[in-house]
Amino acid sequence: MVIAAVEQYEPPGRRLIEDGLAAGLLPVAARAAVRACRWKAVRAWMAGASDRRAPGVWGGVLRAVVSCVIPPKSL
Repeated sequence: MVIAAVEQYEPPGRRLIEDGLAAGLLPVAARAAVRACRWKAVRAWMAGASDRRAPGVWGGVLRAVVSCVIPPKSL
């Protein structure tokens, strides 16, 4: 859910998903971390840190969400 919420700070043309409710479903501490991601450098750091800790998770989660929302033939 955090990844989907952070994705909302990407420019509209770069977003893989649109989910205006994602941040609201998070606990307060996680919402604060997501709000910090409105700055591009913080978003890049968070994505990079998660990829270093668990390679491929950031993109994998977004791809899984997108494939659940968009039929495979559309991808």
